[in-house]
Amino acid sequence: MIIEALIDMLFALLNSFFEQLPDISWEVDNSFLDVFLDVLRMVCYLLPMDTVVSIIGLIVSITIFRIVISLIKTIWELIPLL
Repeated sequence: MIIEALIDMLFALLNSFFEQLPDISWEVDNSFLDVFLDVLRMVCYLLPMDTVVSIIGLIVSITIFRIVISLIKTIWELIPLL
């Protein structure tokens, strides 16, 4: 409860600070996205998306598995007792 009150006071202080900042408006020309989305729609129309999604899922899964194994090996080598 005390920590929550301290965090609430910190957020209130930060909130009052951020309210003083001016608003920023961004004007971005996004016409190039229309061409990209048209090409992407054409690719999605021509390719069997179930197969493509499965292949991408396998690639991502294997990459995440390799990263986890590398992290485990690194942590294992850093522990001097094992």
